[in-house]
Amino acid sequence: DNPGAGSRNGEAKEMEPTIRQFFDDDHIAHITAPGTLEGGDVMMVGDHFYVGRSARTNEEGIRQFIEILEGWGLSGSEVPLEYVLHLKTGVNYLEDNNMLVAGEFVTKPEFQKYNLIEVPEEEAYGANCIWVNGTVIVPEGYPTVLKAVQDAGYETITVDTSEYRKLDGGLSQFLWNGTVLLYGDNEYSRPGLWNEVRCIQQNSSAAIPSLHKRQMKNPIIVTAVCRKQTRHV
Repeated sequence: DNPGAGSRNGEAKEMEPTIRQFFDDDHIAHITAPGTLEGGDVMMVGDHFYVGRSARTNEEGIRQFIEILEGWGLSGSEVPLEYVLHLKTGVNYLEDNNMLVAGEFVTKPEFQKYNLIEVPEEEAYGANCIWVNGTVIVPEGYPTVLKAVQDAGYETITVDTSEYRKLDGGLSQFLWNGTVLLYGDNEYSRPGLWNEVRCIQQNSSAAIPSLHKRQMKNPIIVTAVCRKQTRHV
């Protein structure tokens, strides 16, 4: 909640009152200066979190984040980035040990234990997909990526992200208007389960499937914010 981009300062302050409606102090943690951390650099694989060290997420932010995770019985590790803005610009986990990779991530030693689905350089932007309950949301206009995901056995939904791309944004870097993802004890979810409160997807007529509900060890917020406008995160 201490982003590396100066233009994003203040977001955490706006979000926290909403978060506190659902979580107590034991389940809310902060990244503090000089540490910085942005969500686009954080990728969850089971109970482990890969964190990209980038222009937006620094070593101290990663250290604080991993310390928080370990306090909740989870784990994390740093992935140095060389060319991309965020970790999930070029690598995204599709569950079932499958991982979409492009560019520098094809040879990253951290990911060699997974089944890597390589994305060609000319469609590298399409590697930024989102897995939801066995269905993968794929940016529109990247046929090689779409076919590779389908060949791996997933149902797919394509979404026009052309306007987002003008701001260097991808699917995982945006929150849809009206979307709140919560995890933990609250009136919307049973303990230890992911829960989708509400999802309004403005850029596709296709309905997004209900979000994955999976067991984890402790409450942790992935994102909990309702925005009137779609925001680049």
